[in-house]
Parts: sequence; C-alpha cells; structure tokens
Amino acid sequence: MKLYLFFLTALFSFHANASVDDTIEFLRKSIHPNYRLQDKDIKFAKSSIEKGLELIPVIISNEYNKDKKSDILKLKDVLSFCWGLFHLTTEKGFGFDQGMLVVEDRDGLIFDFLSHSGWSYQRISSHYEFLNKKLKSNQYGIDFLGNMTEDGDWIVEKSKNKYSHFLNMGLSPLPLLPAKKSHILFGQLSKGSMLELKSSYTFIRFEDYGLSTVNNLFEHMKDYISIHTNTLYQDRVVTGYRVNSERVSAELVDLYIKLLQKNKHLLESPISINEEKQKCFDLGIRYIYSKTVSLSSILSVSESSHDLIERIFLYFKYLDELEARTGWEAVLSYEDLIL
Repeated sequence: MKLYLFFLTALFSFHANASVDDTIEFLRKSIHPNYRLQDKDIKFAKSSIEKGLELIPVIISNEYNKDKKSDILKLKDVLSFCWGLFHLTTEKGFGFDQGMLVVEDRDGLIFDFLSHSGWSYQRISSHYEFLNKKLKSNQYGIDFLGNMTEDGDWIVEKSKNKYSHFLNMGLSPLPLLPAKKSHILFGQLSKGSMLELKSSYTFIRFEDYGLSTVNNLFEHMKDYISIHTNTLYQDRVVTGYRVNSERVSAELVDLYIKLLQKNKHLLESPISINEEKQKCFDLGIRYIYSKTVSLSSILSVSESSHDLIERIFLYFKYLDELEARTGWEAVLSYEDLIL
C-alpha cells in the first residue's frame, strides 16, 4: 500500500507541474470581478493546489490519519483538498465561478474525510431536493472563518456553536476557496435504486456564504432569493458568469417529454407523463440519456421523432460521465482522481 501511495503521489506531482498555471490563469480571467483571483493570492492558490494534489491519493487510498492531526490542520487539509479537486475539474474543461462538483467515492472515504474534519455541521439546502425529501437531511456544510496576516498566513477561527448564529457574531468568512468562496456544502449520493447510480459519489458545492454566522446566513438568504427569482441568474447569463449546476434544464426535459408523447404506443407499459416529467427533474441527464438511447434504438420510432432525438443528443455532446450526472455539474470519476 505504501508503494502504491508513493506511485500515486508521484503521478500527481508530475501532473501538477504541467498545468497548475492553467488553473491559476482560469481563475484570474473570471468575468465576474468578485470571483477573480488577484495577483497577491496566486502564491496561496498554487500552494493549495499542490498540497491538494498530494492529499487526494492519500485520502482515496485510506492512508489519511485524522487522529494524528489537530482540528486546525484538518480544516487546512480540507481547503487544500478542495483546491486539488477544482484543479482536476478545470483540466477537464468544467471549471466554474459557482457550481457543483461530484466526485466518485466508492468506499465513502472522501465523505468521511470531510464529515469528520471537526468543522462540519448539518444544514439544509435546495440542492438535490429529491434526496432531501427521501432522506430528510443528508447534507453538511463547512465554513472557512478567520483572518489573513500580512504574510498570507491564515489565522483560523472556529465557530463558538455550530448551530447558534447569534453566538457566532463577529466571526469573519474568508474567501479562501477557488473563485473566492468561503463555504462548502457537501453530501453523499449513494449507489442504489433510489438514485439509479452504478457507484457512490460525494458532491461538493463551493458557495459564497455558509450558515454558521449571522452575516453569512443573511447573505446566503439574499443569494438564494436572487437565484430563485431569476434576477441573479439572468445577470450571470448576460455577463458570461460560469455556472455549473446539477439541475437539468427545463428545455431538455420538454424535448424528452415531446419525444415520449410522440411514441407512447411503442412503450412496453403505459406511463404517466407527469410522473415521467418528475423523474426527469429528480434523476436528470442520466435518466433522460438512457431513455432516449432506448427509444432511438427502436426501428419503428416515428420519422418526426428523429429531429427531436438529434436535438436531445446535442445537449450531451460535450458532457462526460453521462451515467453519473443529473445536470451540468462537474463530475470526477475514480480514474480522474488517480491519473
């Protein structure tokens, strides 16, 4: 195991030297000024990526010894780990200013690393609503709080009480994550029939604000309201704001439903269009993709459906890991983590 770990670490080190600068350049060129990497932060970003790439093989090979580390060191490892994952994501062409990252986590080691860092707290969110309804609460958050010294050292602050916002007044969120985020939302997407996944995954969403302080909570609610009233979303589209969301687009769902309605007579058993539409929103792209492939293989599918099938497949043209994704989130497979 030690030799295997050494081999993985060596591979990551070589990989890092080749392309860390590309990730830095990606972050420096964010169209949104609030998320643009500044020159003074480049050294911190580079060292975080390099440390993260060293940590990834340690964590996925179950060699990370959390018992020998202080809470502050574990939190700093979480930060570096997130930078390493973001770097791999950017290499695949799925870098983002705001977005969801989904990582294959066959043995739950990544989720265990995050949830046992000593800094996580259970929280609610509007992401993966289907799961939230079924599992009640399986989502967690970690805030990055504190201050930076003039020398670029992070003085970590820990919330006095993870669940009492007023006890945490005065604590400062620090935009230490890629795209100047200060919080991660994370949770498990387990293998099984509910999700129809062939492997288990951990999702990690980088967010501007968490929920453990009054200021954070207020800003988080403002952002939520803006997104769900479409004002912020429209601004992101206009300004070229780079968003990766796990949500499937309504336009794609509508195309699939039209395809289904045209060919209902070819299905083996009757279906409810409303139930099928809800499944599309719950299970997303992987469901629509598999169903469209099945329909397109039927020789007697109506001639007028060919255009619909082509338009649906256009949505998948630049996406990988179609069996794992629900939307346009960044997906890292186990192979992405070890190569």
